[in-house]
Amino acid sequence: MQKAIDINADLGEGCGFDNRIMPLISSCNIACGGHFGDEDSITEALQLAKKHKVKVGAHPSYPDRENFGRKILKISKEKLKDSLLTQLRLIQSICDKNEIELNHVILHGALYKFDTIEKEVS
Repeated sequence: MQKAIDINADLGEGCGFDNRIMPLISSCNIACGGHFGDEDSITEALQLAKKHKVKVGAHPSYPDRENFGRKILKISKEKLKDSLLTQLRLIQSICDKNEIELNHVILHGALYKFDTIEKEVS
């Protein structure tokens, strides 16, 4: 039995290396507007992924461009939920326009700190 390893990278974050990284990976997580990203950057990253047959995931975060999504914001749960849904809807709509399947969702930055979010978010 042959094993496969998924080589994954966070892309569409404005670093300028997506075109060099994309051919080397099997899946990517694309910033979708919280910590970085807009319709143009998402479209560019998605088209690169499609070209290189790379699986695409959404990479939502706190709506926090100033801290690149790495700080827990003291916002209501409702505002956080609305922001995440907006980010996911944006990338999904661009995926639909480009006939690309959204394969997964990987949280970014401070959203990984589940144990402290409940305490910090008011």
